[in-house]
Amino acid sequence: MLCVIRCRIMSGPGGDCKQTRVKCISAKKILEGLKKLREDDVLFDAELQVDGKIFKVHKNLLAAVSPYFRGMFSGRFKESDGKPIVLHDISSCACEIIVGCLYTAELKLSTENLSDVLSAAHLFQMDNLVSECQEFILQNMRAGNILKFLKLAEKYSLDACTDKANQWILKNFGLICKTNIIKDISKEALCKYIESNDLQVPPGGEKEIFMAAKQWIKHSPNRLLFAPEVLGHIRFASIPLDVLCNEIAKDPLVTSNAICHQYIIDTLKYHAETLKQPLVTGNMFEPRGHPGILFIPQGEQTTDSDGRSTYKIKNAFMDVCFTPVDMAPHKAASKPNKWQECKPLDVPMALQSMSAVTVGNFLFLFGTDSRSFSSVSLRYNPIQDSWMTLASVPRQATIGSVAVQVGEKRILLVGGMYVDSKSEDTIRKDFVTSGAYLYDISTDTWEKTANYPKKMVFAGATATCTPKGEANRSRAYIAGGVDEQYGTAFRHMHKFDLLGKAKWEIKPSMLHGRCQFIMECVEDKIYILGGISMHCTWPVDSDFLESIEMYDINAGQWSEIQEDVSIVKCEASVLEAASLVKGGRIMILGGKRKCNPSPETLFTLNTKSKVFYSDPQIVLPHGDDRTRSLICAGIRGPSGKK
Repeated sequence: MLCVIRCRIMSGPGGDCKQTRVKCISAKKILEGLKKLREDDVLFDAELQVDGKIFKVHKNLLAAVSPYFRGMFSGRFKESDGKPIVLHDISSCACEIIVGCLYTAELKLSTENLSDVLSAAHLFQMDNLVSECQEFILQNMRAGNILKFLKLAEKYSLDACTDKANQWILKNFGLICKTNIIKDISKEALCKYIESNDLQVPPGGEKEIFMAAKQWIKHSPNRLLFAPEVLGHIRFASIPLDVLCNEIAKDPLVTSNAICHQYIIDTLKYHAETLKQPLVTGNMFEPRGHPGILFIPQGEQTTDSDGRSTYKIKNAFMDVCFTPVDMAPHKAASKPNKWQECKPLDVPMALQSMSAVTVGNFLFLFGTDSRSFSSVSLRYNPIQDSWMTLASVPRQATIGSVAVQVGEKRILLVGGMYVDSKSEDTIRKDFVTSGAYLYDISTDTWEKTANYPKKMVFAGATATCTPKGEANRSRAYIAGGVDEQYGTAFRHMHKFDLLGKAKWEIKPSMLHGRCQFIMECVEDKIYILGGISMHCTWPVDSDFLESIEMYDINAGQWSEIQEDVSIVKCEASVLEAASLVKGGRIMILGGKRKCNPSPETLFTLNTKSKVFYSDPQIVLPHGDDRTRSLICAGIRGPSGKK
């Protein structure tokens, strides 16, 4: 780097004036000169006194790098009168390091002197040195210094350091549990950590978190009063039942406190009432982590001895990292997204045309056994990574039906078809139904409700949402589909009201008739993507619908989203894909596209910016049949899998 001197060159009295640049002095030379002045004890014009120790300095240098000293030497303080400047609230060690840095451009930081140097740099308003201290903290976090670094970051408002230190503790809580430093964490901080869904479960599982909390409580008799508050954040339902009964429930810390003992009683009740588990709320009963994607491909197609098609069910789960809303669509997410295998579908059958609903943190699937053509209902528990067979739908027409949650504990299943058991290709008019059934989650029973106004298959469904995004579960919208003639797809839409006398109400029709499309609700808007205009086994390009429609629930009007992104017309024309809603985004995975029969990446519609884009960080597992898939929102991964 060069120091540039501007010179004015005059051409005679009153003549023209011009400027020229002369490159003559480098920053390195200036620094070497300052260092030489200090070594030779030349031209010092001020002295700093700290703890009785004197540090000679040059006023101009201090004033150039520190607003604190600039104000002092400009005459506003008495310290500018030539006497030694006595500095308080800093150490001589910190002063020596900072003064040395001014003459050498080397800041000698260590874990031991960091606190003193940061304090002095903050006092002197030397932002560049504060930044160096911040960088030191970010690069040197360890179990032995993390609490010290966190306190410094909070004291001096180093937000980046505070955030990373908290993330480090959450990610490495297992290391914290093995050290004695957990006793030094404040009650508020400890509760914040063990309450967080971001806390990475140690190898010993949730039991290890309980033991860490117990260690903190037993450090001081006064902390026994906080036992209910601290233990109230433990995910007791994630602890294996035998460990819960034989160890945790018998622990003196639990048995001696009525509130803590009640936590165990409530958890045992949760395990005993299996059917009601999806309806139980509270962190105590939920796995850690954030809702991700549970991808259920129907895998490899095989043919049995009778010539019937079956599909091998596979499962995979992924914690999703989104690109921030304010980032350009082409930028990658802040961390890679990786798939992990979940327990396969543990039933001796394969499913076709499944409908999926998420209730609480549980996944419900409704489909048809492709061998016996009987209806099948299943439930996935992510805490135990297990599947449970539920009561079957009274009628067998579950192929191409739609399912959606209505009310707190019911699932509405509408329409669908079933095929002749002798030939899966035989479709008769009486095999397509307008029937509607309600499944009671708490009792594992089905009841008939008012039929849908039309016989229908391959429609779309979504629950209604309020402007705040909270599901109004008593109502649901059903739209589109085709009838038993398999002709042109419907445009109509109906609203189901669980609490209303008239269960079905006609609503404004879509702009285009569709079947096998995506239908999702975000806040008070319903979005429609993809699908085809008429049902057929092998749709041609002209059958695919490229438009994205939006229905304003409050205004009762449909509109078409106009988007100039080049990939929209191609990628929005999706058939038989799966979707979920997270953070105001509609995520689309799998299915068939007009321009890509087997898409590998996830596509997202940002409903706030109305931008539709591909996320290269989310790629389907290789080898799966991507044209037959399901994904669901609101599912936290299997316990211990991150």
